[in-house]
Amino acid sequence: MRSFNSKNASKKDLEKKFSFTKKANINGQTIDMETEKTKYYIMSGMKKLEEKGLATYSSDAGDDSLTSDSLALLSTIGVTIDTSLTKEINLKDYATDTEVIENPNIQDKNFKNMKGEQVDGTDKFPDKDSSFYQLDAKKRQNQDAPTTKHSKKSESGIQKMAADISLINLNPKYATKLSEFK
Repeated sequence: MRSFNSKNASKKDLEKKFSFTKKANINGQTIDMETEKTKYYIMSGMKKLEEKGLATYSSDAGDDSLTSDSLALLSTIGVTIDTSLTKEINLKDYATDTEVIENPNIQDKNFKNMKGEQVDGTDKFPDKDSSFYQLDAKKRQNQDAPTTKHSKKSESGIQKMAADISLINLNPKYATKLSEFK
């Protein structure tokens, strides 16, 4: 029978034995789950994505690494962040396609009277193995994009967004999950 004698134990042994802080070791980093929640959620999300071969950890160290990992996580699910734009952005200023095309299939301008009907594609694509039924490969955005410096405020926002997305997709109490996290 093993016993623990606190009189002969060192301070380090006592702290280890009676420590109630939750720590996780992810990618060789020890993360305190109570004081570093944002980092924990980002790294947990990255771990899940790396296990599926969708993302890789940043090789940097420090806060820049966490921002890089956050951007990699977001990029994996198709989110790109441009911090050079301001709150007062008007998307009409960036529109390049100004051509208006009338749709001859829309005859009734009153959309309340329109009813959707399900269309079966099997008459046009009878072969179940047709490429029509296959999903396209997901594009990996920003893979070769140059690394840019972000302000501390934008880094914090990027990290918070990535942490929240990871939390929602890794926590079993949320029913809906992105396919990358399933």
